[in-house]
Amino acid sequence: MLSFLVLITAAYGLGALTLALCKVSGHGRAESLVFRTAAGLALCGAIALLCGARGLIWAETALALAALATVLHSLRARGKAAGYKESVPPLDAFERVCLVTLAAALGLGLVTALAPQTHPDAVSAHLALSAEYARAEHLRPDTSHGTSQVPHLATVLYTLAFHSGGETGAALLAWSFAVLACGAAHILGVQLGGRRCGLTAAAILATAPVFGNQAGVVSTHLPFLAFSLGAMAALAIGLARGERGWLPLSAFLAGSACGVSFTGYLVCVLLLTGVFAGARERRLRAAAVFLCVAALSAAPWAVWNLFTGASVPEMLTDALRDRVDFKALLRYPWDVVM
Repeated sequence: MLSFLVLITAAYGLGALTLALCKVSGHGRAESLVFRTAAGLALCGAIALLCGARGLIWAETALALAALATVLHSLRARGKAAGYKESVPPLDAFERVCLVTLAAALGLGLVTALAPQTHPDAVSAHLALSAEYARAEHLRPDTSHGTSQVPHLATVLYTLAFHSGGETGAALLAWSFAVLACGAAHILGVQLGGRRCGLTAAAILATAPVFGNQAGVVSTHLPFLAFSLGAMAALAIGLARGERGWLPLSAFLAGSACGVSFTGYLVCVLLLTGVFAGARERRLRAAAVFLCVAALSAAPWAVWNLFTGASVPEMLTDALRDRVDFKALLRYPWDVVM
């Protein structure tokens, strides 16, 4: 449990640094919480991958120092923020129903996280691999496990949570990704159609059968969803407001999605198309910035896959074999989900 709290605290602090480097401004408390935590978790994963090659203790020490710095900075800034209140209009009846539905769905997910992990995705794949890394006391490429060839961002984070917090710590981290996914859906909905649209989007996501099946389960589905929706939300905000800082943040989150699943590369391509089509000026420059930041964000995990000999998913290679099957290529996102 303690390792989970340290990881989330470190992520919040490192996320604030990421938003500052991207020069993101004008965000509310909900946006700040979601984007800081998501970007921070991606940065924590990259730091842990670098330090954990020598030993998990080095990765844990680096993140503990980041968490300590976050706490000290928060205590120092507490007095400056005193008296600030963000005005929030009252909720109508429909919005309250959506909020209660969302809270109930996430509550059930928390119960799943606190219960023993029995889902096949956890016990035979991601939780099992994280447990192996924790027992080995390091993060180095290991091809002996069947799941070792998948992108490793989520696995690295689960390993950190599992190392000191056991199964419960890893499961709570998985549940946190469910919360982040709902938060990102809410932000995206608010940007597209207002607060009611945002709450509706979050409630629909939280009540989807696949969400209920995965919330609180140590797997890669909700981490991928959280990073992908976060990238979409950041891009939507940037295009709507015309602020440049949101573009590199969106690219960083999209590249992090590549560190969770190979499907993230398709998300990057789709978002890159959106950047080129939606940019108000200097489209080529905006697309180049997005491509470079996303590539840098995905690079550590792509290098890891080279060491483990990971291959491109079969459904994608079938679409590219001999001659390009454009129909199969366009259907790939649907096929990989179904």
